[in-house]
Amino acid sequence: MKYFLTLIQLWVGFLSICASYPKANIWIIPSVESPQVYRNYAQTSKVHLEMARGEVEHIQLVFPSKVNEEYRFTFDRYLKGIQISARELKKMNGYYDALVPFKNQLKCTDTLTAVWITVQCPSRVPVGKYHQTIKIEGSKHFTIQLDYNVHHTTIPLKSSIPITVGVENRCMTEGLNDKEADKERQRWVDFVLSYRMTPVFGTQITPERWQYEHSFSPWAWNDKRSIRLLNDRRYSCYMLPFFTLSENELASLLCNIQKKGKLKESLFYIWDEPAYMEDYEQIKRKVNIIRKYASDARILTTFFCGPRNGPRKGDLYAVFDYLKHHIHVATISLAPCKGNEEEVQHIRYKVPEGIDWWSYVCWQPGGNEPNFLLQMKGIQQRAVMWRTWKNGSQGFLYWNCNIYHKRNPFTYITDMPHGDGILIYPGDILGCKGPIASARLERWRDGAEEMELLRLVEKNYSKEKADTLLNIVYSSPLSFIEKAHNIPFFRKELLDQLDKTIPIDYKLRITDFI
Repeated sequence: MKYFLTLIQLWVGFLSICASYPKANIWIIPSVESPQVYRNYAQTSKVHLEMARGEVEHIQLVFPSKVNEEYRFTFDRYLKGIQISARELKKMNGYYDALVPFKNQLKCTDTLTAVWITVQCPSRVPVGKYHQTIKIEGSKHFTIQLDYNVHHTTIPLKSSIPITVGVENRCMTEGLNDKEADKERQRWVDFVLSYRMTPVFGTQITPERWQYEHSFSPWAWNDKRSIRLLNDRRYSCYMLPFFTLSENELASLLCNIQKKGKLKESLFYIWDEPAYMEDYEQIKRKVNIIRKYASDARILTTFFCGPRNGPRKGDLYAVFDYLKHHIHVATISLAPCKGNEEEVQHIRYKVPEGIDWWSYVCWQPGGNEPNFLLQMKGIQQRAVMWRTWKNGSQGFLYWNCNIYHKRNPFTYITDMPHGDGILIYPGDILGCKGPIASARLERWRDGAEEMELLRLVEKNYSKEKADTLLNIVYSSPLSFIEKAHNIPFFRKELLDQLDKTIPIDYKLRITDFI
């Protein structure tokens, strides 16, 4: 009896000690949500992720905080190649968007703190189940349990369709001396490629028409660093410069590209959104110059409207007739379709034989359609590449990822919706070196990885099978889930179906890592 009473006293004492610690309130929310809606989710300290090899997944940890509170983050173990990192999700001009890295120690700057946890699963990680713990210590204490199920499926190193994104040279190196600017260029090359995008470095040459010199490299095409980039397997294509080259230099460039066997993977992006008859004539003249030195060189142009003058004024399909003998990739804005996928398919049908059809978004489409704009929901940003797969685009282009109006104080482009043209921030404005990802970029990459899974389902089963799975989260540009609840189920269904296609003899032995 005395022993029993002693146990009760010890238990009461333990409970009183626990009660003296601050209550550890923490929420784990999906990466597509804004931290401001964290109370829509139940408090939890556990999360489970289903992953393909070669994939990156994210969660957010959200907790109320006080300004200047400090917390230390500790990851309990190294897991055979799985990489985990933490970044603070910070506001930029009122929007939760910038993902700022920190080294284990975080000093809170607001009354609500959001920490973005990234789990990266390289392609050679063994299939199996993994467990990891994050300990967060400060004025409050949290312990987060992460469980990963790594499937047999491996997504490719680079995108299975060309995906290009513009990088504004001026904004990339503004305020840096020559030596530091060179280092920054290399940082941006590696950073953009790590997000399954092919960088297209641009310098504006005619401001009144937004005409750019585009290149696969931030250095001269014949610089040894550019030559190395031609051998980088992460590039899905190579944009070649034109405007700044003499004809002799152009001939030399094309000779070099042909010798390296890269001409089929290369493109000249010589005009952005031509809209007048004289624009089409200029394109033809420039193409004829290029063909003098490489008759099979490939040409890309983007457009969102028909000619604004001439006999077929306003006819979108007139562009195909005017340029069908001069371009090889027609990159068309999704904005004119106004969310109507039947109209998108009508455009595809009208594309002349032998011309690839890519799609793009910019400051439009808006409203509820998928796009990158800051005022949009995270689901809309993730759905950009769901839509790309669904509508059959053979490539995807985004005009710019780092353009801004002013660096200090940082301001978005003033005459466009906030977020248009910027997915990556200059690190120095946030106390870091190199580029800083936005939450929108991470959400986009999640969708791009899921596009790869859909393409694998289509290849191994059928387009109809993949479409049925996508319908769990997305059926059209104006009809898809508003919240994240179905995404884990959608991903598990994709991965489970793909696991069934792996022959037993080739499956890696599944091992549990405790």
